[in-house]
Amino acid sequence: MKALTRLASATLLAVVLGTTYASPALAWDGEDPVPTDPTPHGPADSGDTNVGQVGNCSVVSSPSYLGLSCGTGAGDVVNVAETLGKDPVPDCWHEALSAAELAAMNVVNTPGPDGTTWYWKRCVTGISKHPNKFDPQFTIGLDQLKGGDKPTTLTDNQALLISWSGKDRTIPSPIAGVSPMAHPRVGAQVAFFDGSPLVPLVEAGAVQLHAHVTSISVQPLGNGLAPTVDCDGKGYIAQRGDVPADHPGCWFKYLRSSADQTDNDYDAWMTAHWVVEVSADGGATWTTFNRFDKSQITTIPVTEIEALVVN
Repeated sequence: MKALTRLASATLLAVVLGTTYASPALAWDGEDPVPTDPTPHGPADSGDTNVGQVGNCSVVSSPSYLGLSCGTGAGDVVNVAETLGKDPVPDCWHEALSAAELAAMNVVNTPGPDGTTWYWKRCVTGISKHPNKFDPQFTIGLDQLKGGDKPTTLTDNQALLISWSGKDRTIPSPIAGVSPMAHPRVGAQVAFFDGSPLVPLVEAGAVQLHAHVTSISVQPLGNGLAPTVDCDGKGYIAQRGDVPADHPGCWFKYLRSSADQTDNDYDAWMTAHWVVEVSADGGATWTTFNRFDKSQITTIPVTEIEALVVN
């Protein structure tokens, strides 16, 4: 395997840099702090863009992109006004969870007129027609709609515009999943996990590139607010009856509902710690090529425990 030429902070791809926080705390038994800056922050990346040469292929890894190229390529120039036409710039919309995503997020749709359906609620900023600007910044959260509620959808032009922001072989931002219940209740122990999709192997002949999450950190109350919950791998998906003593790591207990928070949600801040490895022999041996962090807000409503009064 030829030596890799690694260029830190390369300008081949634009990278949004952010700040991550770390703390060894695994539980929080004190009072919930009051945010000094309750304004939500968008996704943030921390790390370098690395470029190397393996055989006749160039290898590229950044916090937002993973790819091999044995030829040349060019980037897209997006004309927002031309793409959208008379349609407005997209704001927030719903996307139904696939069967795999329902399983990954540990939630279930219930059919019928009184049933509920789970959606991703995605919101985007950083896009404008005049002046032309296409620097999309996304937030995502789970939203449960009742039978009579209609989801917000993108127009064809908006969907075309948004699709350009996500290429094949992109690195997903983490999505904070909560288990065993998607909407926690005050005083209940819940476990966090990263519900974002796995990144498939990228390969060109014998050259392969693989990225995976080694650990996650979660600030359940918001970016910059203690405590921080640190977890191995992509966290733990708890089942009903599981307790922290039997399955250590990733657990947290909300002491207050989210009723007094912006939009009645906590802006949980999850950071996924990634490692990228490259192989020149079809996966027989691997070399670490890059490390980076990706962070994102997931909105999480927390409700009070409802008491049943029996006369």
